[in-house]
This record gives sequence, structure tokens and C-alpha cells, in this order.
Amino acid sequence: MNSAQANVAAFLARWEAAAGSWQHVASRGQVPEAVEAYCASLGSATVAVAPALADLPWGEAAAAYRFGGAAGDEQVGVSEADSAIAETGTLVLRSGADHPVTLNFLPEHHLVLLEANGLVPTPEASWERMLAAGPLPRAVNWITGPSRTADVEQTLQLGAHGPRAVHVLLIGGNRF
Repeated sequence: MNSAQANVAAFLARWEAAAGSWQHVASRGQVPEAVEAYCASLGSATVAVAPALADLPWGEAAAAYRFGGAAGDEQVGVSEADSAIAETGTLVLRSGADHPVTLNFLPEHHLVLLEANGLVPTPEASWERMLAAGPLPRAVNWITGPSRTADVEQTLQLGAHGPRAVHVLLIGGNRF
């Protein structure tokens, strides 16, 4: 197993341990189909999509989706990770006009696109990758699975302060 494959395997193991879910998507062009399938599994869903993803082939679904930040009434938010950290099972998301942070926290379900080549071994490597891409954004959000708390009677509750489910669409690379 090469280092890229090891990063993917380590990330996915830690991601699943943190109650995150994922699926492999061969290319960016297949993302809209994966989003539609996820939404269909919920019944019907209102969806907000990051403007940075508007150029994907959404087809007829585009008419029903809002491209922009989440207003708080959407069931599903779709955004994109800058990178993911194998060591911790953490997604790293930039903020910006094309990447509204409200998508990360307001909808009950958060779908996150992650390019397989965006997996890095350590938090330090994630920062190095971001710095190499240009100026840092106003905010960088690190997400390790769905929101959770055990404040009430030490019982784990998902979705306490953010999404109840975080689902990664892992793009490219080999089928894992």
C-alpha cells in the first residue's frame, strides 16, 4: 500500500469511528447523482449547495436547489473540503463567498465533496497545503463527524449543535 492509499485508509477508519459516513464517487461529474440518491434516501429534502459547486452537471435538480449559504430551513447542505487529515479523520473546510460556512452547521445533513488527492497525513500538512494555495480564508472549519453531545445523562446525542449526519463523497482514486 502506498502512502496515498494509507492516508485514505487511515482517514476512512477514523471517519467511520466518529460516526461519519462516506461513499466513493468516480468523478466530479457523478456528484449530482450521488447527492440526489442521498436526498432520495431521506424522502424529500430541501438542499443548499455551495456556489463553488454550481458548475457541476446538476440537471433538473438545479431548479430545486438553492446555490448559496444555508438559511436554516434546509435539510441538506452540500459543500467541499479543502483537505482531510488521515491522522485524525478530520475534514478541513475553507470559508468564503463560494464556500459559506452556514452549509457546514445549519442543515441536519451535511454532504462534503472530498478529492482523494486532498487527503494529507497530518494537521500540519493540511496547513501547508492551504498556505501554498494562497492567503488563508477568514475561517477554517475542522469537522470530525456529526455534531454530538453527551451533556444529558451521559447519553450520546448526534446533531446537538450542528448536522446529525455528515456524509463524505470521496472523489477519484481507487474504489476503497
